[in-house]
Amino acid sequence: MNNPIVNKFCRKVGKQLQCMPATKGALLRGLSDELSEFPPDDVSSIAGIESRIGTANEVAAELQGSIPEDEIKRYESGVRKRSLIVIGGVIAICLVCMLVAILLFMNGPFYIVESIKEI
Repeated sequence: MNNPIVNKFCRKVGKQLQCMPATKGALLRGLSDELSEFPPDDVSSIAGIESRIGTANEVAAELQGSIPEDEIKRYESGVRKRSLIVIGGVIAICLVCMLVAILLFMNGPFYIVESIKEI
């Protein structure tokens, strides 16, 4: 269904799901298909959808309960790995910047050093 209100509601629900992308896509397609069966008046606003099936938080919690525990663990493991990669990258960039600063300081005369020698 190409109803922008339904799509917005599904995005709100999808942001709260903690599962692999394929599972999230399947769950959100099912939700969208379910909402497409409702009368147009019920899906004409977010409030209408929420009055019919519940808030995005409630729907996400219900869908989250249907996800197997091992998939949730795999998802959390992937998030943890990405976080470690990002932190490692930031540390590596900082170390490279410090190395460049040290090399520049050791190899180049600075105006501050020259002006101190003149005094």
